[in-house]
Amino acid sequence: DLTVNVFASSIGDGNMRLFAGSGNIVLNDKMSPGSGHLSIIAEKSIMQNALILTSDGTIEFKATDNITMKTGVITSTANNVLYETMQGDITINEIDAQQGNVGIVATNGSINLLDNNGEENIIAHGLILNAGKTIDPIKTSVSLLTAMSGGDLIVENTNVNGVTIDEITLEIFRIESDGVTPETPEAFKFSDVTAKNEGAISLNSAGSITVNDGDDDNIAINASEGTGNILLLSQSDAISIQSKVDAGTGSISLIADSSITAGSADNTESHIMTTDGTIDMQATDNITIFDGNTISANANIRMFADEVMTIGSIQANGASVSLTANNITDSGTDDLDILAKELMIQSIQGVGTIDNMLDIAVETLSANVNDAGIFIHEMDGIHIDDVGEISVNRVAIDGSLEETALLDTISAGIVSKGDVQLHVDNGDTIINQITSQGNITITNDAGSIIDHADDQTIDLTAGNEKLITLTVAENIQGNTTDTFLEVADASIINAYST
Repeated sequence: DLTVNVFASSIGDGNMRLFAGSGNIVLNDKMSPGSGHLSIIAEKSIMQNALILTSDGTIEFKATDNITMKTGVITSTANNVLYETMQGDITINEIDAQQGNVGIVATNGSINLLDNNGEENIIAHGLILNAGKTIDPIKTSVSLLTAMSGGDLIVENTNVNGVTIDEITLEIFRIESDGVTPETPEAFKFSDVTAKNEGAISLNSAGSITVNDGDDDNIAINASEGTGNILLLSQSDAISIQSKVDAGTGSISLIADSSITAGSADNTESHIMTTDGTIDMQATDNITIFDGNTISANANIRMFADEVMTIGSIQANGASVSLTANNITDSGTDDLDILAKELMIQSIQGVGTIDNMLDIAVETLSANVNDAGIFIHEMDGIHIDDVGEISVNRVAIDGSLEETALLDTISAGIVSKGDVQLHVDNGDTIINQITSQGNITITNDAGSIIDHADDQTIDLTAGNEKLITLTVAENIQGNTTDTFLEVADASIINAYST
């Protein structure tokens, strides 16, 4: 073993190498080799019981077994830092690398974090976390992040300028036995954020969150091995998804105190997906899903934006979709925008435009919109009726699901202050109630327009002296027990069967 009880500060600005070829290293005194590089390498374990400080050199801790920092201990430099074990665990109190990068790599072990009096465990430009087993919840202040955990990955990042998921290269000068600095540093590259063994991923950021595909494998946040949930929370800024986010069978929550963006005009690989979990997206500004990018689940999807929502592709398959925004538009032209069993839409302004309708394939639609109206293109028949409550999970800070689900509900049918235009390619349009202060235009290229039930409900109400225009390939009729399709007074009706 090698034990350092007293460190001679007269060493100056030279490099330092401590090496225990068959034992442990115990550091009991502050070590500060000026601006030189520091390599501490042990065949067994390293116990760091005191401050390690260099003004400008890289710092490396490498052990086969464990590396353990004592409570209250700090490692500090203006350069890169690496803690690495082959078999054991790494316990960290605080590392301050300023604008350097930090790597904590426990290849077959865990990364344990001490409380550090509520302060950040890691301060750096970039942070690499890699553990074959588990990683404790960690508090950081970093600009770049990549991580892989054998379990949950729970990160609180206090950098108000935001954090980016991307590739990080960490370079360390491993000092040779003669104390000489090698010409070429050891270089380590890591990308993406991954939780294995059904682990959850939670990134709680004081600033923005940007998700990039650092290694060109078309996925950046990956919890696809099981039921791991994913939370991305920006407390004061935007979330930009520029590569795939996959929760496996877990639920996803993206929450931004600004906008949420998925993809770009040149990026169609930024899918947000889960197989059995719900998807929850909420922004205080816009939600923009660029054309070619998909939000997909075999469960309910809820998207809520205070401003404009622009849709690429939403696929809930046999489940429900709830959309709420000031204005809802289609980012493409002819592609299918929404595939679901049930669709609920709430908009202060309107949904789609006459030149670019929202393209959907759903069984039932309920909508409540205001002045700009609603413009829908349905592929294969539709019910205008009550969709009931649509609920999704909210992922908590610790990666679990909050006890109370988010619920959306509105009255049955379509209510609009503006025009209502519904164009159905195939199948029937079955109506409970459509109420508009503007015009109503329903076109069925192949099928009928049918009253949903024998009741006293007025099926179609347009604004005073506004037009109701019905064009069908087959019939305009009540259902089997109702002779009539009920239309309100003061509407002007044009009806055609082709």
